[in-house]
Amino acid sequence: MNAALPTVSMFISIFVVLSRKKEVILSWLFLTSSMDLLSQNILGPTVSPLELIGLLVLPEALLFLINNSRKSIAIQLIIMDTILLTVWGIVFGFLFPWPDLTGVRPWFQQAQGRALVSLIRHTAYISLALYVAKCIRERPGILPLAIKAFFLGVAVNVVYGVVDSYAGGILTHTFFGRTPIEGRISGLNGEPRALGRVSALAILTGLIMATSERKTALFGTLLGSIGVAIAGSTSAFGALGAGLVTLAGHHLVRGRFFKALRILALSGIVVVSLMTLITVWQPGLVNNYVLPRVERVVNPIDRSLNEPIWVAGLEVFDRAAMNFLLANPGYMLLGTGPDLISIPASSYVSPIASVIYGSRIDSVPHMGLISTLANTGLIGVCFWGMAQFALWFNLVRRQGISDQAVAQLVLVVGIFSAVVMTPFFYLVLGVGIGRQLSGCPRLAQSKGKHFPLRAAANPSAGGVHE
Repeated sequence: MNAALPTVSMFISIFVVLSRKKEVILSWLFLTSSMDLLSQNILGPTVSPLELIGLLVLPEALLFLINNSRKSIAIQLIIMDTILLTVWGIVFGFLFPWPDLTGVRPWFQQAQGRALVSLIRHTAYISLALYVAKCIRERPGILPLAIKAFFLGVAVNVVYGVVDSYAGGILTHTFFGRTPIEGRISGLNGEPRALGRVSALAILTGLIMATSERKTALFGTLLGSIGVAIAGSTSAFGALGAGLVTLAGHHLVRGRFFKALRILALSGIVVVSLMTLITVWQPGLVNNYVLPRVERVVNPIDRSLNEPIWVAGLEVFDRAAMNFLLANPGYMLLGTGPDLISIPASSYVSPIASVIYGSRIDSVPHMGLISTLANTGLIGVCFWGMAQFALWFNLVRRQGISDQAVAQLVLVVGIFSAVVMTPFFYLVLGVGIGRQLSGCPRLAQSKGKHFPLRAAANPSAGGVHE
């Protein structure tokens, strides 16, 4: 029965796409975006429901791209980055491939295999974002349902994680053929960091919804707080903090000082509540995992690589990537190709980490900013940064309450993903593009209390160029 649920999730994903019902497809996407264990291993590489659906809807996404690329600067910048990534995939994956100095990498971990798999995966996510944009443009009113599906996914994650922890990991072993990390709770994810990541996103999304969909927002925030507490992930805490500061900063920039203070007050409540939950739920978690990780960031003990202290405090894969890029600044400008950084960066693993990982690392950087920097360099970072700023600026200057909420979501999730990358980023990116292309509704503040829109904008109104 091993890997039973991932296989079932693949068939459900195909059936969902064949139904052609936008409400069902978006709900399934947002639901499964919080469940990494639903990914299916296919001849080595893994495929998640999001990636599978992204490939299945590729024809519709391409048609949407052709019809709307001139109406959105964000789409143009994203496609430019995709073209650059593809060129570097051909160059560093096939024409002048990064050499495997270990001689033990399987094909899909060598330059050719990684380039091919990563380009397909990137195509799937861009297709997914464009398809979500298409759905939101045509049916803006289905977004609340999608957000509720995401909150439901987080709730299932938390309940599953608690039950499986008390059951000694028997559920994860039975349904997914995996052994959970001893002493940690991962939910329907492979590691605590992933559970903490989606739970932190639920908190941030709930805070953004707090002035409209109060009951739904409260549900998401509470479940997210429990998820972050039981996961005990330091990176999730950091990303959550970055998101909260960004949200407060957004209101300050807009001159909404009281809203900024409210967010800061709510943030304080969330932090205190999380620490209380951790102390009560898992007394040893802070001392055994959280504080040691904070200590390694603030005062790294392994400095034999003569690197900046901020680099030494990074996690293994991010640290190796940054050390390679700092030693080879030309690649920092242009990039090393699609997820190929781990091949040359294997020579830059710290001595302590090499005891664990040996002579090679296979995982890409977990920080979205470092991952983008490694893939397409500073040029790619500029492409993505300008695309997200264009979306935020276009939405925030409108008067519709829905646009204001989506603008906050685009900004906060963008900053969050720069700290800890998440597939939820592509869903929100699609939501932002879809809202930007669905016209500029001017709803009276007294009538627009729902998040994001109950009275949908007219899809035929045309797009507004950013």
